Amino acid sequence: MDLIVSPTLVGFNTQPGSHPQPPNPNQIVDALVVKIVDETTARLFVADKVVDVSTAAPLVVGSTVRVAVRGQGDDARYTIIGPSPHGDGAPAPAHDGFQPATADAADAAPPLQPQAEAAAPAPPRAEPAQDNPTAALASAVRSAAAQQAGAAPLFADARKALELPSLPPAVRQALASLAALPRQFANGIAPADIRDGMMRSGLFLEAQLAAGADARAPGPLPDLKTVLLVLRAALRDWTQGAAPASDVALEQAAHVAAGADARTLPPPYRGAPTVGQAPMPATLDTGASSSHIAGALLERTDAALARLTLLQSASLSESQPAARQPDDTPPARWMFEIPFVVRDGAALAQVEIERDAHHGPATAEHPRAWRVNFSVDVEPTGPVHAQVALTGHRAAVRLWAERAATAAALRARTGELSAALREASLDAGDILVSEGAPPRPVKAAAAGHFLDRAT
Repeated sequence: MDLIVSPTLVGFNTQPGSHPQPPNPNQIVDALVVKIVDETTARLFVADKVVDVSTAAPLVVGSTVRVAVRGQGDDARYTIIGPSPHGDGAPAPAHDGFQPATADAADAAPPLQPQAEAAAPAPPRAEPAQDNPTAALASAVRSAAAQQAGAAPLFADARKALELPSLPPAVRQALASLAALPRQFANGIAPADIRDGMMRSGLFLEAQLAAGADARAPGPLPDLKTVLLVLRAALRDWTQGAAPASDVALEQAAHVAAGADARTLPPPYRGAPTVGQAPMPATLDTGASSSHIAGALLERTDAALARLTLLQSASLSESQPAARQPDDTPPARWMFEIPFVVRDGAALAQVEIERDAHHGPATAEHPRAWRVNFSVDVEPTGPVHAQVALTGHRAAVRLWAERAATAAALRARTGELSAALREASLDAGDILVSEGAPPRPVKAAAAGHFLDRAT
């Protein structure tokens, strides 16, 4: 049984840190609602800009609305024309209270943008955009690799920050949304849980916006990237309104926010072994100034967004040869992380789902081959890694446990795993359990890949 019904393209901006191309004048694009400023003003993420617009209709943070672009570049203005036609939680249409509004594009842009329709060439800037997508992607990866860190420390600090009585309402709401994302798996994990976790991972946010779909994942909760973008917008507002902190205090906040996890958690990239994130203790100093607290949380949020950039990069489809036949199935790969609740807090499982290239239609003699790698790091088992290879109805499983006691316990229960595979209508192939970590890939990294500085 395939976990993924059909491949979904990853929408990825290859120019974080530079100035992406704006949309054409008079173009209709979707915008993500990142904040409700007050009763008449909403903050939108549109065309690589964060803009404030006036509207008489109630909007929902995390939903999408349709906007018309007027002008270009720094002179661009955006007019709300109605809800996204594909959004299940978008606000009411114009005749029910939607009022057109305009806004100047003034705020700083998040590192990733929704890619929507054709775009006109960017006007001259102090930092020119890169026209070569491969070079732009390499630049984005280098920038994100230097900043990335796991989200486990952010989840811990978010829970601690929610204890503060003086949090701004927008920050409190965003932190509460983040704290609600980790899943409870008390009754085991079903294939639908993995699919739901992938769709909520933030991997497809830009692709959903470009397709005109609502940015929120199915169900009551948005995806991780939407929550992080909303949280970053709220924290930036808080830092602007807080009393200025000294350079030393800000440097200390950044150092604490980066922490040991940034030095030990390897950045994700295509072909790398998966790595689980153990729950982390909170390090936030709740007795510090507002600027210090906001700065530390902002550093953690930026690091988590940078790691999402790398996961999206690792999930991009490789270019296919021009001679590929129409009935060839291109390879597919998705790398993402699922936060879940354990006794000590929020841990994250890293998952990689890959389908091999297939020449011609799948047949009984030559079925499609899938491979799933995942890693978790929770107590009392410690780090555990798995690889499941599925070819047709035959599944082979390889497990690695970095603790000897855990490896012995897994070997003792391979019979239960074989029975579970048969109950899922799969033929159980080899089930191997090894002590230690999975071997690192021996194939040299392609040109342009960054080095794993953590090892």
